[in-house]
Amino acid sequence: MFIVAGIGLAVIAAVLAVLAIGGGGKADAQKEDQVTVVEAVVDIPPHTILTAEDLIERDVNVSDANAGAITSKAAVIGQSYRVQLLATQQLVGSELEQPGIRNVIENGKRGFALPVNEANRFSGLVADNDHVDIAYKTRINVQRLLPTSEGVQMPEDGLLSGNSTVTLKPVDSDLPLYPNVGQVSAPFTIADDIGPEQALEPVAKIMLQDLRVLRVVAPGQSCTQQGQLIDPSAQGTGEQIPGYLIHEVSNQQAELLTFMVDERSEYQILVRGNDDRELVATSGITFEILASDADYALPLPQPVDATPVSAVRDEGN
Repeated sequence: MFIVAGIGLAVIAAVLAVLAIGGGGKADAQKEDQVTVVEAVVDIPPHTILTAEDLIERDVNVSDANAGAITSKAAVIGQSYRVQLLATQQLVGSELEQPGIRNVIENGKRGFALPVNEANRFSGLVADNDHVDIAYKTRINVQRLLPTSEGVQMPEDGLLSGNSTVTLKPVDSDLPLYPNVGQVSAPFTIADDIGPEQALEPVAKIMLQDLRVLRVVAPGQSCTQQGQLIDPSAQGTGEQIPGYLIHEVSNQQAELLTFMVDERSEYQILVRGNDDRELVATSGITFEILASDADYALPLPQPVDATPVSAVRDEGN
């Protein structure tokens, strides 16, 4: 009986030994089936340059790793990601891209660098991906060219170059009329450099609406081709670099902005609310509109009857 019990104990011990060996083998196999992946530590917007602080390496089971998962932080630092990254999301190689402003421009649009001063940067409060309107202010003069009987046209101010002598067409006259070719009446010209001592008419109008700001570059800043800021002290030029708002625009809008960037004109940035995409029609502003429109009713100077100085003196006596 004792012999049978001993044999039974030996069999149990052997079974336990086999199970222990087998269990250790499974643990070793599980450890060998792990792989290192790179995950985002926080939510990262698309096209953002990846830094070491944004990422973490983590060991996961092979079955839990995404296809094409990145296995080293060092391999992706300084690059950017095409799509939004969420915290704990694994990075995959197919979504990596070389950083640059080209990655954030919508198809069919262009990037336009608009020089801005501190006021138009809202003292630094304008940020990437803000939407803005742009108001334009300049000074112009409208001059009418009066048709004459001598084959030339005389400016309304009566000034002609040279010694030309012409006469205006009298009312109800049968004299021939000489307007510009193809025109039947007195044409107008618009210019920004005529008038006595350039006493021109100021005009203002919101010309562009709902432009997206791709990038804000503060005065003194410059960037690498990958979009990373360069330390101004490292450039060593001593030259003051102006500030810019880089807008996403159509070709037509780019032409208008090019026209507006003129030393004799001004423009003002207007920042929109987060969800405001409405385009609003406006009339623009001139002195005539300010004075004649009931919404403004700008008062104009009126004649004043002054009491003669002699009458004042008589009353004083």
